[in-house]
Formats: sequence, C-alpha cells, structure tokens
Amino acid sequence: MNQERQAPLCPRRLELPRAVTVELLCEGEWLLGLGAVSAAGVQLRSSDLPLYPRFSTPEGICYQEFRHPVVTQSGEQVIVRTEAVGRWQTATDRLTSHWGVVRTARDYLHAEQEFCDVLEWIFEPAVLTLEEAEFVGLQYFYRFRSAEGRRIRRLEEMGTWELGGSTDDNTLIQRCYYTHEKHEVDLRRDVAYHSGGERKGAVVGDWAFQYSLRWGGSIAPYDFLANPTGTLVRAYAQPAFVRSWLCKEAGDDHLATFDEYFDALSDDFRTVGTFVGFAPAPPGRTRTDLRNLWTAVHQHFTDEARRYAGTAGLVNPIEPVISIDWIEPRNHHALWDYADRYLPRMAALACRVVFVGPVWDSEYTRSGTRSACAVYDWEVAPEYGGMEGLRYFVRKAHEHGMLCILWCGGLRVGPESNDFVRAHPDWFARYANGRWFASGYDGMACFNLRNPEAYAYVRDRCKEILEESGADGFFWDSHVDAWFEPIDATDGTFRPQFEEAMRLTAELQQMSKYLCVEAQSPFVQMMVGSPSGLGMLEGCEYANYDRDLGNHDWLDQPEAALIYYRYFAYGGGIRFAWTVLDRIEADPELAAAIRQTNLDIVAARPYMGKRRLLEGDPGVEWTSADGRAQVYFSFSAKRYQPERRPAAVRSLTTDESVEVDGDGGFPTRPRETYLISLE
Repeated sequence: MNQERQAPLCPRRLELPRAVTVELLCEGEWLLGLGAVSAAGVQLRSSDLPLYPRFSTPEGICYQEFRHPVVTQSGEQVIVRTEAVGRWQTATDRLTSHWGVVRTARDYLHAEQEFCDVLEWIFEPAVLTLEEAEFVGLQYFYRFRSAEGRRIRRLEEMGTWELGGSTDDNTLIQRCYYTHEKHEVDLRRDVAYHSGGERKGAVVGDWAFQYSLRWGGSIAPYDFLANPTGTLVRAYAQPAFVRSWLCKEAGDDHLATFDEYFDALSDDFRTVGTFVGFAPAPPGRTRTDLRNLWTAVHQHFTDEARRYAGTAGLVNPIEPVISIDWIEPRNHHALWDYADRYLPRMAALACRVVFVGPVWDSEYTRSGTRSACAVYDWEVAPEYGGMEGLRYFVRKAHEHGMLCILWCGGLRVGPESNDFVRAHPDWFARYANGRWFASGYDGMACFNLRNPEAYAYVRDRCKEILEESGADGFFWDSHVDAWFEPIDATDGTFRPQFEEAMRLTAELQQMSKYLCVEAQSPFVQMMVGSPSGLGMLEGCEYANYDRDLGNHDWLDQPEAALIYYRYFAYGGGIRFAWTVLDRIEADPELAAAIRQTNLDIVAARPYMGKRRLLEGDPGVEWTSADGRAQVYFSFSAKRYQPERRPAAVRSLTTDESVEVDGDGGFPTRPRETYLISLE
C-alpha cells in the first residue's frame, strides 16, 4: 500500500447467520483486508492488522492492493468483489518463492504501471458439529480471475487470530511439529512462538524446514486456540497443498498466520476453503477438559484426511517399534550379522516391528562419505548382502514374531549424475530454471508423480521389493518434502502432485502390513525422530504431555519405564534403537517393564477407540469404538472410578480379575493396564 494514503479507515460489516460478523477494513476506495471477526458475540481476531492475500504472476506482476469493493449475496454466500491491482514486483517487495521465477529484468521498469484483474473474497456460514462441542462460524476462500489471461499459481494470506481480540489468556494447542517448539503454549505477552521450524532451521541450516505443509506434513490441518470464553478452530475444508506457519513475537499481542496456497497455473485460480469456528466454553471447564476437546478435534480432522486419501480403515495401529537405524556396510554379510546378533534380543523385549535403516545402493555405500538418502535404482547394496541378505533378515524377524519394515527415502533419488536419473529424465520434477527439484537436498532428484510412467515405477518397484524380500512394509522418510512438495515446471502448468502423492500413499498402505512415514502426515501412521534426535517423544499424534522431553533420550529421564508406558498410554508410543539394547539389558527391571508395556499395548489396542484424559493425570482412559469396553492405563496407585459401572475388570498386565467395589470403582497400580467390560 502506498504510504501517501492516510485517509481514515472506514469499516464495513458483513452479517452472516448465527451471529457471525466480518469487518472489512477500507481506506477510501481501497480494501485493506479483513478486520475484526466475531461469532456468538466473541471477537475471534482483532482489527489492528488486516488479514489480506497477495500473489504474483510468474512474470513478476505482484498483486497486493484491492480497490472498489462491491458486496453481493448469492443464497447464503456473501461475495466481496474487488479490483485486484497488479504492479511489477520491485526489489523491496518480500514476495519470494522457491517454486519458480517471480522476478524479471522488468522489476525496475514501469513501477507505476497497473494491471487490473478481479479478486473475490467469498464467505459462507459453516458449522462443525462434534459430540463434544459445536463450532459455529464461517468458511471463506479467494477466487482470482483475469480477463486478460494473466495467471497465478500460488496465493499467500497473512493475518492474525486472537480470541477476545488479544492473545492474553489464549492457549494454543497444536499437533506435534518436527521442530523444537512446544505444542501447548499459553500465549502470554512475553511469549515467543514459531511453529514453522525457526529454531530447527537455525540448527539444520536448511530452508526445507522453514515451511511446513498443513494437511500433508508437520503443521496440523487445524489451529486450536482457546481462552476462558471458548475455543476457536481454524481448518481447511479438505486436504490441499498449503504451506503455513504460526508466529508470535515476544511482546506482541497477535498470533500471526501465514498460509501459502498452491494450485495449477490459471487465470481462474481458487483457493481451498478455510473454516473458522467458535464453541463457547462450558461452565467450570478445566485444562484437562480443553485437552480432551483438542483430542476430539484432532481425531475428527485425522479421520477426514484419511477418508479423503482413501486410507480410512486401512491404517495400521501403533506398535512397539525398534529400529536398526544404521547398518554399517561391511564384508557383504552385514544383514546376516545384524539379524543374528540383535533380533533375538529385540524379540525378548516383545518388540513387534523392526525398522531397518538404509540398505540401498547409494552414494554412502559407494563413497562412504555422502548421504545414504542419495540412492540409485532401489537395489539392496552388495555391501549389506544384497537381496539374499535382506531376505535372511526378514525371515529371521518373522521367526521371532516381528514384522520387518524397510527405510525408503521418500521419492527422492540421487545424485543428479545418477545413470538411472539420466536414463529417465522425464520421470523427475524440475524447477522453472531447469534444475532438478531436490526439495532442499542439493544434488538429488524427486520423482514427478504426475508422469504416469514414474508413478507406475515407484508403485511397482515397492511391490517388487516387498515380494522379493518378504518384508512387511516401509518407513517412508521425507513424506512431505519428497512426496507432496515437488512441482514440475516443465509442462508450464506448475500443478502440484499432491493428489497423486495421496493416491500413492493409499496404494502403499494397501500393499503393506505396516506402513509409517516421517513428518506427521495424517493419512497413515507416522513415526519420527531417532534415539537422540528431534521428536523422540514428540513423534506421536496424542503426545501432549511433557513435550519438552522430546529432544532428549528417554532413557536419560527419571522413571524411564513410566515414561515409556505413558507415551503408549497416550496413543503415541516410542521408537527406540538397537544402540540402547545394552543399556536396557543392563537393568533387568527396566527390561522387564518395557517388555510388559509392549505386551500390554498389543492386548489393549482393540479397545483404544476414543481417548479421555483425567484430572490430575492418574492415568488415561480409552473407550472402544462400540462403547462396550474400556481400557485404563494407570500411572499411579489410586482408586479409579469409571463414569459407567463396570460389569467386570481384568488386568491385562497380570491376567487377573480385579474386584469392583459397590460404587463401581477399583484399586489400581502404576504401569498396570485394565480391561473394563461395561454393563
């Protein structure tokens, strides 16, 4: 916005059903953006800073000014039609992208030349009804149209959301990110918060971690913000390729949001709808009540994502997983050696899944110094024992009662000089400048799933690997940056491969007995972190307890056995590595506790339908999908009183019946799991 425009703001107010109002911030003929938004008489965002979009053409015409707003109504839809004014992008604009050329030599020419097109801001009433609460609000989206044929392929939206018009007394609860930041934060005035991985980016030093995909990756498909008056949920109408983050600086009174929508290059560009809804708080609501509401919201959007992706009903449950993260390539017998040395010890702990790290022919096996992610043609390296060695390892895992899953580095191969890449240049995505799309990993290449031959190769090669080796599935690394993010620019459409990546995910789930991915994708089971790396305790859907422990080895914590038990009880679990077997076995009591927890979670799984946290955190209660049984994971020696009177109680830990008193309660012991049959 030009600095010389200083006329007073002239708010206009849109009225939607169910007492939802939206303020338009106007300055003369110019629409600056959205101001205050309210539902049920509660302000959901302040009017201090406008919420507005900005976007550009590939040639460098930038749109971030909108004038002559005209409000019309079509049924329940309210449409604000504006003239979108585009100008050549200048060196001072902050509109940048990793996805193609957005600046040209004309940046410094005709600075005041205007290009006039149409942007519509479309609002409609919307309600999200859950068993626990009803969120009333609106859904909105943008539609850009150009009669002159100017096209865009991405749109950024910047704004803020704060309940009551201020972040004071606001609590943010988010799904776990692949970052250092905590995920349940009281947004006091002095608090700084960055969901987009700012701290991790500083550690890793890679731009790939500065963004996160909402539905496809590290940021949740929703925002959950609460204060004493109620709860705000902000979410997308369906899974889509949207990169986003949240940010609050210390001393600031706003929770900033940044969303970046992608789609095919078009002169009629429309974003996916964004839902914003509010549910009043019931009298006496506690922090535990709030966490249980968050659980319900989280489960709702996870279920919706899986229905959309075609994985609903197929996703494997959590399992006690142990990993051999890294196998040293030696003497062509590594897989035989590791199978004989470690699988019996893993089975003794009642582990159910063994995850095998990179065993593929790669830059690491060829040079010993470069990345094992830089694979060649997905063949087992002879240094590990080849396919024969892998078959032996898998067979031994099965003999010990464990599933075996294999590491795969997303859809990324490398290096660019790879003969396989050179033989199939059309199978890999490229940036607009012709470079291979490496998604932040220099020198590698990512498959272009929009190419039917490339898609078929990945799917068929995965099936062949499972059939040849006998393995049970995969751990797919880089599920976000190498699956959902690649955009091939060579055909001129810039259409993301988001839908193809979801379809391939569903196909892999169907062919696998156990499939999990990195980066917290909601479409399938996820696994993230390493024994001493990021997310060790955070890489689980329901881990909203002691998140600050996530970047430490859990064995270093007091009461390691209880921590291990807690995370399974919450619904997440811990993946630990073969490298800690010596430490666990050196403490027979700890080894016995881990084994019993693994047995308990397998026995309890069929009844873990809906989770309920309890006041004071004495344990966690789960109710089966049919409502006929419950499982109670006890953290302490306290009497437990179910809300419904039990017909019978049995300890899954000791396989003994438990006596129920006249009020329907019963005594419990720490790290003991109880199956409750309901009347």
